[in-house]
Amino acid sequence: MKASQWKTPILLSILLGVLGTSVYWLEFSALPKKEEKEEAAKLLFQLDGKQLSAIEWTQEKLQFEILCTDQDKARCKPGERAGWTIKKPLVTQADLGNIESLLSTLKNLASEQVIDLSTETPENQKRLLAEYRLDPETLAKSDTKKLELSFSDGKKVTLFLGAPHPLGDRQFALIQNSSESPSLKIRLLAGTIKGILAHDLNYWRNKQVFDFNSQDVSEFTYRNKEGQIHLQRQDKDWLANKLPGEPDSIEALLANVGHLHAKGVAYEDHQSSDSKKLLADAKEVAFLSMKVKEKTVELRFLEKSQGKSASYFGIGSESRGLWEFDGQQKATLVKALKDFRRSRLLSSNERLATSEIRVTDLFKGAVILNLKKNDGSWTAPELIDLDSNKVVTLLEKLGQKQIRDFIGKQANPNGNGIQLVLLDATGQELRKFQFWRGEGHLYGKDFSTKNGETLLMLPDLTSLLPWTKDDFKKKEGEKAADPLKDLPKNNS
Repeated sequence: MKASQWKTPILLSILLGVLGTSVYWLEFSALPKKEEKEEAAKLLFQLDGKQLSAIEWTQEKLQFEILCTDQDKARCKPGERAGWTIKKPLVTQADLGNIESLLSTLKNLASEQVIDLSTETPENQKRLLAEYRLDPETLAKSDTKKLELSFSDGKKVTLFLGAPHPLGDRQFALIQNSSESPSLKIRLLAGTIKGILAHDLNYWRNKQVFDFNSQDVSEFTYRNKEGQIHLQRQDKDWLANKLPGEPDSIEALLANVGHLHAKGVAYEDHQSSDSKKLLADAKEVAFLSMKVKEKTVELRFLEKSQGKSASYFGIGSESRGLWEFDGQQKATLVKALKDFRRSRLLSSNERLATSEIRVTDLFKGAVILNLKKNDGSWTAPELIDLDSNKVVTLLEKLGQKQIRDFIGKQANPNGNGIQLVLLDATGQELRKFQFWRGEGHLYGKDFSTKNGETLLMLPDLTSLLPWTKDDFKKKEGEKAADPLKDLPKNNS
């Protein structure tokens, strides 16, 4: 083939390569960047990388001003969780979650449509601005809805909200930048921003009653109409009136109280005449006093009945205000005293340390079973075909909630009963329990409390106890349950 014949295919191949590269660049590089630029141009506030100092807006002639208190940390930006303080209409801490929501909304606030009035005649500009309620005379009025962002470099951007659009939930708006000449570009916005700025002071102010970690509480006094209970921390456990407490319930309550939020503030001073009048017929339904490190914090939780409904208020030691709560907080704060008592008979450590269980008849003293653990399995000389897994199940059940109620000292038990003594590998007694049945209920006694009170047990425990040695016997013709048998199979 002649050289001239090769030139045409080679040139066509090069041309196709150039065209393919151009198409690829246009589709996957140039066009997306152009679209991103167009989307960015729709944003009202270019907040990326910019440090805010204040946000101001008016709502029904009420002026709000919120200042960022983390200027020195350069955190006054969307997504940075900076500190904010309300300066107007009164000085108080701001609700950081709601402020962050506002900043996120402002960062992503975009116009659905831009109406450029710069091409209109002066007469049409004046007429249209008046129709949109964005003319200079309207903007100068004190009740004009507007939002102003101040930046750390001294610049300001103001969003003016004008008339609603006749079709749909949209609104005419105008952006004015302090460093630029007055804009003639009218923005059409969704109604989201209008709804956010319509919130009252309670929405924007900090409503956190307390701010502490439950681990920092060493003592805790709780009082309600049933009486009072004093709780003391002992390492990972609690004592409730010097009796074993229920750590899970106590820690859960303290965690809720430590980050408790109110619905709002009814009055700025709980000792004002208005507050006293409001609380004249209110009743205290719970009182909490907690020693947090070296400081004591308190809360009185009050209920004001109004026919079939009720309102809830709180007076806390960390604020002069009268807090207002919703009904859900009653379930969080109002507890029965028994909720703080330990409802489990065994701790996890005690369950794992148990190596021997002596079961005797409570009334005759006769030995029912001497259970011993060897290499992870349980045996008993009195029962050759012992089902070891029944012992494991019983110990696990004793480590779960089993106490239904505390019913004080009762008459000595009678009827059908057993005594369980749990020992560790050295023969040291870990725990001692008694159980008996009567009048359709299961009762028990925990000797670690040393107060001789009777416990009303949950009925599910009844069938798991070895009332006779045969209760722990393997079923005839059936092997002992294999704990590995029911594990999920790996189908991979």
